[in-house]
Amino acid sequence: MPPRDEGLGRGAIQAAGVGRPSIVTRVGGNPEVLVDGETGWLADPTVASLADALRRVAATTPAERREMGERGR
Repeated sequence: MPPRDEGLGRGAIQAAGVGRPSIVTRVGGNPEVLVDGETGWLADPTVASLADALRRVAATTPAERREMGERGR
């Protein structure tokens, strides 16, 4: 359930804290926590944008996702 309006998602901060990239919606303070394509994936709060973010995740290797997670940490 990605939010359409949120101050700052704790899930993105928690994921980064344990070295995991995440997909977050581009609302509130989320873009300040996550750098799109470097520490995770930003998506607009629309079905199409979220689907695109999921495709981008699927196109990465496990090693790339680990590196993204480490950069986020």
